[in-house]
Formats: sequence, structure tokens, C-alpha cells
Amino acid sequence: MCDISNFKEEVSKLQGKELQRIYLEFQKSLDKIQNKKPIGAVKRVKNHLCYKFGIAIVFNAKDTIGFLILPAVLYNIFRTHRFYQEISVGKKFKLEEYEDYQESLLYKQSLCYKIGEAFIKSHKQWYKGGYLWFWVRYWRLKKRFYEKLIN
Repeated sequence: MCDISNFKEEVSKLQGKELQRIYLEFQKSLDKIQNKKPIGAVKRVKNHLCYKFGIAIVFNAKDTIGFLILPAVLYNIFRTHRFYQEISVGKKFKLEEYEDYQESLLYKQSLCYKIGEAFIKSHKQWYKGGYLWFWVRYWRLKKRFYEKLIN
């Protein structure tokens, strides 16, 4: 390792081939930095409304008080999500373009995300008894998840 004060002397001592090798290594590392894919797919999946609803349902459906305040919690999550969606402006990449895309797929297959999807689907069919069917879907999803965990 050379000091900055002796940098000119060190460079002048280097031979032509060695200097080319160092330059090529520098170019390769520079190309890696410039061509790097963005990171943030996991953050984007965690910001999906499905995931937020699923987290809230899983944590609040454990006891009766949580179950009673669940509609207020879900409404608050929906309202803040809509607010932040209106604020956020900028270029968004497709999830497949992110470097951590494979990790984000794990979050999309998680129990919380699937419960949130089931809740949104049930909300769209509320007139057919969707909220009642949601709890049936909830217990089925939970049962399948724990069966996969055991096996």
C-alpha cells in the first residue's frame, strides 16, 4: 500500500504490464458498480397492501381485544397506505429487475401475504358473505402453512 504523497513515485516505478493489469481490475470493478441492479424488491413487497393487512390480521386475531379492534386497525392501514401511495412519485422498476427479486418471492409466498390477499379478495365479494368466507380461508391457509412447516 502506498501513501498519497508517494503516489507519483510508486506509479512511475510500475512497469507497463503491471499498470495495465491494475487498470483492467479497476475497469472491471467500475463496470460492476455501474451495471448493478437496484436493491429494494423486499421493501416494495412489504409495502404492498396485502402484506400490511396480513401482518395486522395475524397479530390481532390472537385474542378477543385484538379481534374487536381489527376493523379499525385495517381501516387505519388502508388510509395510511393510500396517503403514501399518493405522495410517492418517481420511477419504479418491475420487481423482476431488482437484485433481491428471489428474496421478495419468499415474502410473496409467506403466510402474511397470502392472508392479506385472501382478505382483499373477500372484501371484493362482501355481498356474497365474503367476510365470513375469509375466516374459512384464513384457517385453511394457516393449517396448510403449519403442515408445510412440519413436513
